Amino acid sequence: MESLTEPLISTSNNLQTSTHLGEILVRKTPYILSVEEKNIVRQHISSIPLLQHHRDPNREELPNYDQKKLLTIGNSIASMQQDMMTLRESLAEIPLLGHGYLEPYEYNKGHTWHESDPLYMPMKKLNHIHHLMEESIPACERKKSFNEETDPDKLENFSQIVIKDLINLLSHTDYNKKHKLESLNIQRLICETIYYFYKHQLISTYHLGTLLTKDKATSQAFSRHIIHSFLYDQKKTRIWLPLNTRNILRNWYQFSCGNMFSGLCGEHRARFEVYYQQAALEFYEKYPESEKNQHLKLTMEELKKAVFFDIKAEPVIMAGKETHVIRVKDPIKLASLFLDIYGYGTCHSELTHIFQAMDFIQKPTGSQQSSNDIQTKWRIASSSLQFLATIENMQMYLADKYWPRHWVKSLFNHKTEPNSKIPPPYQELQLFALYITWVQSEHKKNLKYFKGLPPGIIPYYQHHLIQASLGSITSMLLELAQSF
Repeated sequence: MESLTEPLISTSNNLQTSTHLGEILVRKTPYILSVEEKNIVRQHISSIPLLQHHRDPNREELPNYDQKKLLTIGNSIASMQQDMMTLRESLAEIPLLGHGYLEPYEYNKGHTWHESDPLYMPMKKLNHIHHLMEESIPACERKKSFNEETDPDKLENFSQIVIKDLINLLSHTDYNKKHKLESLNIQRLICETIYYFYKHQLISTYHLGTLLTKDKATSQAFSRHIIHSFLYDQKKTRIWLPLNTRNILRNWYQFSCGNMFSGLCGEHRARFEVYYQQAALEFYEKYPESEKNQHLKLTMEELKKAVFFDIKAEPVIMAGKETHVIRVKDPIKLASLFLDIYGYGTCHSELTHIFQAMDFIQKPTGSQQSSNDIQTKWRIASSSLQFLATIENMQMYLADKYWPRHWVKSLFNHKTEPNSKIPPPYQELQLFALYITWVQSEHKKNLKYFKGLPPGIIPYYQHHLIQASLGSITSMLLELAQSF
């Protein structure tokens, strides 16, 4: 799939708009893209960051301020004040988001949570924290001069205290099934408030990492928020699929306040990802029984204990740089389970989680590399997840652009491609219809190749999940097209 996002050698500005979207997607014989159409599609896809296949998250480029001079820089102070105002406005808007259009008098009237409501106290505490920030961070106090300095050590200590309070608040703000959006938005605004300290360099990255990954409860609070938010976000567009935890986390690192985690040192980030993977396995336990292989129930419980308990992140030197690798007691057992899993029958959910556990811990190494069997199965399983991630990201992009999302405003600065031309809505949907057709043709090529391999290989491609996902995004495009 990486070939679909390579930069263009040549470009074209015209697309045959006479080709109806339905004629591309719904036809007895596959639509064959011309070279010109492929170039236009590739050009558009390459301008959308969400649809690029980055292996590692890109850190947001923060201004290289000297902390001692931070509060004397006019532009920085203006940015800090604006972001603080955004946090305050977002808190006031949380009860109103998700209710569609409101008349001005309804919006101004607002909403007051009753003291007995489970969301009342988190809102009150977060409001108190924002008030403290306005009082204690000089840049947030409009009455102070831009030239007035403060003690950076004092500011760092204050930041650590507030972040501890925010982390504690996040850990005790549960996902509320009655008020799903509101509870997730409160959690998200807590994360955005922590991100405020990272973005404006009010705390060192090392101290922030220590606080964010200090224990299991803290890391799992973030992890559950990430996954719950993804599932809520995709409730309208996503058919049931095993969680693609690698793609979910990558997008959170890349396109949200979660970018602050990508700036942590290797040890802190590895520690967080251990608990993230453990949280993902907890979601597996909640999958519909029809989507789980009952023969592997005990095995999956053992996997959770063996892989994500009693582990450690060891520093190693790779390509001249220090990184951290997760070690487990028995990686051979995990690899053996991956190799022989289809001896238990259909197990899409289990395979997805086992592969991602292996991918997270360590790719096949040592004696495992000599096994053509595991290398082939590994490559095919990876290809399958990449296909599913490509489709998932297309759905996320389209839903975000064409359907209301109702999330609180993010302080994260999204990068956009310079000089990228945004086509009209219907023409963009045509481009995506062509792209889906292209993806389908690549899928069929892969399937044809894999069918030539031994029978025990092809199940690792998870053909049925890919087909279901392609059907889902096709339906989504046709539904969106009816709006234009």
